[in-house]
Amino acid sequence: MIKDTTIFRESKSHGSRDYPIEYYEHDVPESYCQMQPHWHEEFEITKITLGSLIYRIGQEDHLVQEGDLLIITSDTLHAAHQLDNRRAHTSTIVFHLNLLGLEQMDRCTKKYIEPYTQKKTVPTPVIHPDHPLYQKLLGCLEEIWQYKDPHHGNELLVKAALFRLFYHLWELAPTPSSQVYSPEALRNIERLKPVLTYIHEHYAEPMTIEELASISGFSSVHFMNIFKKVLDTPCMEYILSYRINAASQALKETDAPIMKIALENGFQNIPYFNRSFKAHLGCTPSQYRKYYQK
Repeated sequence: MIKDTTIFRESKSHGSRDYPIEYYEHDVPESYCQMQPHWHEEFEITKITLGSLIYRIGQEDHLVQEGDLLIITSDTLHAAHQLDNRRAHTSTIVFHLNLLGLEQMDRCTKKYIEPYTQKKTVPTPVIHPDHPLYQKLLGCLEEIWQYKDPHHGNELLVKAALFRLFYHLWELAPTPSSQVYSPEALRNIERLKPVLTYIHEHYAEPMTIEELASISGFSSVHFMNIFKKVLDTPCMEYILSYRINAASQALKETDAPIMKIALENGFQNIPYFNRSFKAHLGCTPSQYRKYYQK
């Protein structure tokens, strides 16, 4: 089976500055087999519309199935991967809380919206269909999708549905943030974020554990242990996966020679690139290109 990966960079824009909301549909495995650990400032709500996936939210793994809703708060590390070669489909809304007045900070925003940005309020990350508030949350989500085209006053209807959604999230009796991240884990994540940003910006360049550890302020051994614990993957494996993802995108979207793509994405020789690519995606770079450009 042809495999693929998708990595969302922190710098990715979701919507526009004056209307910061975006809608995504993902088919698995076409869109990805493994979504690498990442975070963003925006709030994210996902519905599993087909099949099953493993989602890692914070430091917990969740088996999610058709119908489940995922609530991923701002700056929360999350990842996903295909389950046993099964097909799946997800519908996702990503929006910045500025859309709901976070910058103005009136009483409602300060009381009900801001806590999500400071991890003072952390809702249950997975809402199953048998949850008593499921239908209310789903109704809000469906209305947001229904009015996604920003014209004829639809923006007002989307904002109204988002405010109702946050009211129902408030009803969920949020769990203390310490149950999602311990204070130590939060500190470790903050120290790793500059490392991830550096990797995303310099992945095509040589880099060492010592160099990355110095960015985080950890010793090399401690850095490797913390990285594995927080992201559930060794640091060098994360870098390799990121490079392969970037190379796979170039193979799909350009006609550049395979050697050029390998070199531009951090691989110093073709044999290693071919072996690594096949180990991660189940086929050689040339087979991958032929499959996606046929």
